Amino acid sequence: MTSDQLRPWAAFGAVFGASAVLLQFGIALQPDVAKGAAFGWSVAMFLGYFTILTNIGCTMAMGAAAVRGDGALRRFFRRPGVITALASAILIVGVVYHLVLRTLWNPEGWGRVADTMLHYGVPALFQLFWWLAVPARSVALKQIVAWWAYPLGYFAYVILRGEIMHVYPYPFVDVGALGLATVLRNSVGLLAAFSVVAAIHVTINRRRVTA
Repeated sequence: MTSDQLRPWAAFGAVFGASAVLLQFGIALQPDVAKGAAFGWSVAMFLGYFTILTNIGCTMAMGAAAVRGDGALRRFFRRPGVITALASAILIVGVVYHLVLRTLWNPEGWGRVADTMLHYGVPALFQLFWWLAVPARSVALKQIVAWWAYPLGYFAYVILRGEIMHVYPYPFVDVGALGLATVLRNSVGLLAAFSVVAAIHVTINRRRVTA
């Protein structure tokens, strides 16, 4: 698919993703405002979630494909490897949420709308975007190790942030409740899952037949 053909699909995905993130931020901000929390604290809490960071990354990738120009940020988010790594990460977001996290809370109203958009809508849309945007045989298995930078960076960020702020975004990375050794084992398991999903994406891409 050419850039011009991809652009309207990418624009729709970018608007959808941005709407999901902004809606969730507005919902998350309300109780903080009621408690008198600082805006900076609210932003820091919001950006502690892998779901949010990955949705932002996917939105930026689709936005980069939707606009014209050749800036460094746009070139970065248009790389086949970056798009494939994000496709793997956002699929993990949807699967982990569905299997592990969705029973932990029961959002209602707009909260349920945002929840569905972030955990199901964007993951599904981005798989389609990945298929349309990444040319056949443009990624390789050896790149997966480089893609580990994102989940490994996130795990390090969450642990350090928890030590400083004493809050953890997910129960399976709560060092205070589980201990560092258990959190590290959980992180290794999630990294392995990410690697498997990334390998599946690469394999599909390598076996695609070009038109």
